[in-house]
Amino acid sequence: MTDIEYDMFYNRKKKEIIDRLVGADARIPEKHEERMVLTKKPAKKTECHDFTQAREFARQWLAEYNESIRTNNGKNVTYVDSGLDDEVPPPVK
Repeated sequence: MTDIEYDMFYNRKKKEIIDRLVGADARIPEKHEERMVLTKKPAKKTECHDFTQAREFARQWLAEYNESIRTNNGKNVTYVDSGLDDEVPPPVK
């Protein structure tokens, strides 16, 4: 199927669907399709402030993680003091 045949098929199907939804006698202004063309040179990216903060937080967390791995012989040890012992009622017997 060539490009011209494909475009004709697509336009015919588009018209059939519009006629089925709106009606064959309705006048709808046609809007030409706009296509985006990519250039070879990408646009210059600007960094978001939130992204910079997230990256800095990730660096700090990774530094702490690596330090804990180094000091604990390759194991990540986390001590948690939940403080929930006072809030949890005793089991019902």
